[in-house]
Amino acid sequence: MADIELQVIEHWVQQLRQAGEAEQLAATNRIVIRTRGVVRTRGIARSAAPAASEDALAQVVAALQETQHPDVRREVVLALGQVGGAGEAGALARIARSDADPTVRATAVEALGQIGGADALQALRESALRDGHEIVRARAVVALGELAKAARQVGEDTAPVRATLEEARDTELSAYVREMVLENLETLK
Repeated sequence: MADIELQVIEHWVQQLRQAGEAEQLAATNRIVIRTRGVVRTRGIARSAAPAASEDALAQVVAALQETQHPDVRREVVLALGQVGGAGEAGALARIARSDADPTVRATAVEALGQIGGADALQALRESALRDGHEIVRARAVVALGELAKAARQVGEDTAPVRATLEEARDTELSAYVREMVLENLETLK
């Protein structure tokens, strides 16, 4: 199987080198939707690269959301998290807010926690307080806690995260999520 994937990568790279920007983007979108693992990660990385057009990542995310397979969408979300820049945070925030599958939203929330930044913080806040699925809210709470710990280590303000966690503590109906909230609030003392 690894030899087949290496052949696919080599063929893809050769095609991209010979294509113009529009064809490169179209090829990247096809790779993102139809392939697995490292091939898909490279497709995402290519679309997110600084040399890619401004809307390349948005088009990849749009193509991603058209696929009917949550496993494919979740894998692409993981790849976006690995690429991990400001553009990816915005794309992941859109996925965390809108994907129909809670496991995809939960994976997007985890990736946002790794990336950090203002877009990530806002999306995590929304997910922790408003998502309709408890696993997404719980993962958002954990990701917020991780962001707060990282901020504390470099001397940044943790008040926005603390405020979100306190609001979740006061409004959360799920005992499981409330337990996650309390654990993360405790680590911020």
